[in-house]
Amino acid sequence: MLPQIRYNGLRFGVFEANLELHELRKNGLRIKLTGQSFQALIMLLERHGEVVTRDELRTALWPDEPWGDHDQRVNKIINKIREALCDSAEVPRYLTTIPRVGYRFLIPVEIVGAKAEADEAPALQRLKLEHQQFYFSTAEALAAQPPTSTVETFPSSVAPEVPTASRSQWKWQWSVMALALCAAIGIGGFRTAGKQFTNWRISEPTPLTTYVGTERQPSFSPDGAQVTFAWDNDNRSNFHIYTTGAGGGAARQITDGAHSDSNPVWSPTGNQIAFLRELTEGQAEVWIVGSDGNGANKIVQIDRPSGDHLLSWTNSPDWLVVSARPSKGQSASLFLMNTKTKMMRQLTFSSGIYAGDLSPAVSRDGSKLAFTRSTSPSWRDIFVLNLAGNLAIQGTPVRQTDLRRIIDSVAWTPDNRNLVFDAATTVSGARHLFLVDGTSTALNRNFAETGIEGDHPAIAWKGTKLAYVRKNIEQSSIWRLELRNDNETPKRFRMVSSTRRDFTADMSPDGKRLVFSSVRSGPSEIWISDSDGSNLKRITSLGGSTPRWSPDGRRIVFESSTRGQPDIYVFTLADSKIQLLTAEGAANLRPSWSRNGKFIYFGSNRSGKSQIWKVPSDGGDAIQITRQGGIYAVETLDGRSIYYTSSDQPAVIRTASANGGEETEVIRGVTGYSTIAMAKDGFYYLPSLTPTGAQLDFYTFATRKSRPLATIDKPIHRFLSSPPDGRFVLYTQVDQRDSDLMLIDPFQLPTP
Repeated sequence: MLPQIRYNGLRFGVFEANLELHELRKNGLRIKLTGQSFQALIMLLERHGEVVTRDELRTALWPDEPWGDHDQRVNKIINKIREALCDSAEVPRYLTTIPRVGYRFLIPVEIVGAKAEADEAPALQRLKLEHQQFYFSTAEALAAQPPTSTVETFPSSVAPEVPTASRSQWKWQWSVMALALCAAIGIGGFRTAGKQFTNWRISEPTPLTTYVGTERQPSFSPDGAQVTFAWDNDNRSNFHIYTTGAGGGAARQITDGAHSDSNPVWSPTGNQIAFLRELTEGQAEVWIVGSDGNGANKIVQIDRPSGDHLLSWTNSPDWLVVSARPSKGQSASLFLMNTKTKMMRQLTFSSGIYAGDLSPAVSRDGSKLAFTRSTSPSWRDIFVLNLAGNLAIQGTPVRQTDLRRIIDSVAWTPDNRNLVFDAATTVSGARHLFLVDGTSTALNRNFAETGIEGDHPAIAWKGTKLAYVRKNIEQSSIWRLELRNDNETPKRFRMVSSTRRDFTADMSPDGKRLVFSSVRSGPSEIWISDSDGSNLKRITSLGGSTPRWSPDGRRIVFESSTRGQPDIYVFTLADSKIQLLTAEGAANLRPSWSRNGKFIYFGSNRSGKSQIWKVPSDGGDAIQITRQGGIYAVETLDGRSIYYTSSDQPAVIRTASANGGEETEVIRGVTGYSTIAMAKDGFYYLPSLTPTGAQLDFYTFATRKSRPLATIDKPIHRFLSSPPDGRFVLYTQVDQRDSDLMLIDPFQLPTP
C-alpha cells in the first residue's frame, strides 16, 4: 500500500494517472478512462498488492444508491479498466480477480509529484526498487515456466480465473504475448531484447482532411508540403486520386473515370504520382500521372492481389516496386518495374505462402525494401530485404516481427532505420500504430506501441510529419436475398441496420434469430438477436467472429484469437458454456457445420498449407479432408459432399466427398474466403468484389453452369450464409464509410 503522503499522480509501468486532471496516459498519450472507472482505478492503485473488495468498490462509487444492479456495474467498470490497460482477465498482468471477493492490483506503483517528509523518502525509494525488480523477475519467470497442456470449457459471461500455479500451455503463450504487446516493451520503458527506443515523443494528432466520405492511403510529396490520397467523394463515386496541402485545405482531383483508383505514391522528384486503376477483383493497371493531373500514362496491367499499399517508388524516378501475382492462382510477389521501358523483374518469391508479399516500402536511401509477408492464413509480418546501388537484391529477406497480428502497411522513417506500421489481431479489428527497428539482421522484438488507433501510416522524407487514416464510422446492414425461381428477379430485404460494424451473420434454423459478429462493444464479439435486430445480446467476451448456427439451433460455432492464434469454439445456448475444439499451435478458422451437426469443418494450416479439416462437434481428433488447399467449406444438403474455396486469390471453388478423396475444380477466379453459401440445387458465390460493389451469382448442380443473381452497388463483406434449406442468402452491406486523414507534426523520431 502507498505511504500516506500528498502526491499529484501515480505511475505504473508505461501508464501514469494524473489525479489533478483526472487523466490516464500511456507513454504520454491520453487513454480514454473517465468518471467512475478512473475513480476505481485510483482505489486499486493506492492499495496495490491488497485486495479491494467488490463491496468497497460499490460503497465508494455509489455511496447514495443502496439499490440497483451494482454487481453488473462493477463488472463493466473493471472491464473498462482492463481495456484501457490492455490487460487480460484470463492471464492478468495488472489486475487480477479474487473470485467472489474483489480485485488486486498486481504491480508496484510509483508516486509522481510527491510532497513527503524526509523520513518518508526511503519508502519512495523502495517503491522504485520494487517497480524495477517486478518486471525483471516476471520476465524471467515467464521464460522459465515449464508448459503444460489442457483444453478447458468455461462460461462466456464470466472470464475464467486462472490459478497462478497451474497455467496451461496456451495461457503461458498468451501471457508472454500480452506482456510483450501491451506493456513490457512499450515506448520508452521496459527491458527488451536488444536496443531500446528512447526519447519517444509525439504531438497530439490533428485532422488533415475532414471531407465527407472515405479518405485513405496517404503519401507525402518529397518536400513534405503536399499529400496525395484516394477519396470516394462522399460515397457518390469510385475512389479517385486527390492532393492537398500538408497543412490541410481543399482537395484537388487528379484522376477520374469509370474505375476506382487507389494506392497513390509520390515520385522522388515530386512531379509524378503512381497509382493503381482497379479493373476487376483480380486485375489492375499501374498508371503514372503528373502531380498537376496532366499526362496520365498506363504502364502495365497486373494480376492484382488483395491488399492495400501495393506500390512503392524507389529513390530513382525510373523504378517502382509493385506487389503482383506472377500468374493466376499464385501468391503475390514483389516486382521491380521500370517506368520507362515497362520491364518487370521479380524481387521476391513467395509462391505457396498464403496471400504472399504485400505493402512494399523502399527506404529513403534505396538500400532497404520492407514488405509484409503472410506467415499463416491469419497473420502477416514484416520482412526486410537489402538492395544494392543498382537495386539488385542482396541476401534473403529478414523477418522483423512475430506479433501474431495482421500487419497491413509499413513506412520507413527518414533515417532509414525504423518502420512505423499498423497491426490488428483480426481482419475486422481496430488497427493501431507501432514502430520497429528495421535494421535487425535476425528476428527482433524491439518494437514499440504508439497508442494511436489508425492505419496506413505515411512519413514525410523531409520534416517531421506522420499521416495516417482514422476510421470514424462504418455503417453496415444485414441483407437477405431470396431466390424464387429462374424466371424471377431475386427479392432483397434489409434485415438489420446499425451505425456499428455488424458482419458475418447467420440465421437460426427456425428463421427467428440471427447470430453475427459486431464491434459495438469494442473488440469483435458474437451477438444474437431476433431476426429484426431486437432483443440484442452479446454471448462472448473473449473475442470472436464468423459464427454459424448448428442445424438443431442449440449451439453456435465461431472462431476466436484469444489464445494468440485463431481457434474454433462452440457456444451452447442452454448453459452459456464455451468449448475449445482446436488446441494445436496452428491457425484454425472459418468454421461451418455438417448437416447432421456431428462435425465442424474449418480451415487450418497445421499441415503446412491451409487445408479443410473436420472435427467432432463434441470434441475429439480432427481429420484432414483436402490436399489441394482450402480455407472454407460448406456441406451439401444431403451431407455427401462439400464445396470449398481455396486460400489463394483469386480463389478456386472445388468439391470433394465429405470424407475426403478426389477433389474436382468447379469454378476459377472467384472472390473466395467465406463467400460461398449452400442451397438445395446449387450454391451462391461472389465472382467479383470491388471497393464499390459486388456481383452475386448462383451455380446450379444439374446444369453445372452459373447465372448472375444480383449486382450489389455497395461494398459488402467477404462472407455469405444461408439457412439449412438454402432458400435465401445473407450478406452484410456497407452502407456508409467515413474516415479522415490525421497528421502528427512534429513526429519526433526515437533514437536507438
